Amino acid sequence: MTNIVVPLFNIRNYEGSLKINTVDDNYLPISVVSDLSSSLTDVFMSLNLSTNLISVGQLVDNDCDVHFSRSDCVVQDQVSGKMIAKGPKVDRLFSLYISLSTIIPSFPLFSFACNVVGSGNKI
Repeated sequence: MTNIVVPLFNIRNYEGSLKINTVDDNYLPISVVSDLSSSLTDVFMSLNLSTNLISVGQLVDNDCDVHFSRSDCVVQDQVSGKMIAKGPKVDRLFSLYISLSTIIPSFPLFSFACNVVGSGNKI
């Protein structure tokens, strides 16, 4: 999930009924769905989102391996083994940095935050 359009591609209007449910019980509308890369697809965009978030479940569904440790997180493509993202653990969050230099040469890094979520789908 993101609040910016660049560097997304294959952008299409979101016509579903899902909304992003935040931890304070607010609901954010999803305006478009797009792709970040061939491995990172179906990215929801909401202009009201305050940070970029990534779904580990969606990564796994998109044939990615996700490895967490005490110090960092690594996301790899299951088929090619290519590293898609990597980042340090900062407190209880993992800041993932995705190299987009192969997609957009002037846009080298894109960061996401991952956190363990309790029951439900709140972020």
